[in-house]
Amino acid sequence: MVKVVLGAFYGDEAKFKVIDYLANESDYIVRFSGGNNARHSIEMDGKKFVFHLIPSSILNKNVKTILEI
Repeated sequence: MVKVVLGAFYGDEAKFKVIDYLANESDYIVRFSGGNNARHSIEMDGKKFVFHLIPSSILNKNVKTILEI
């Protein structure tokens, strides 16, 4: 099964929250044609991570993250 999260509001919809939720039941997370203006910050195990281009799913050890540009 393939699930697609598509945004239409210039990336300001917090799609990353939906993708992080779906990553728990996924094998792959693929980001296509994303810009480098995203400001995703996540705290995990007491460490803060700030992402601008790489999907935050990179922190999920059970998911393979692919960045297609």
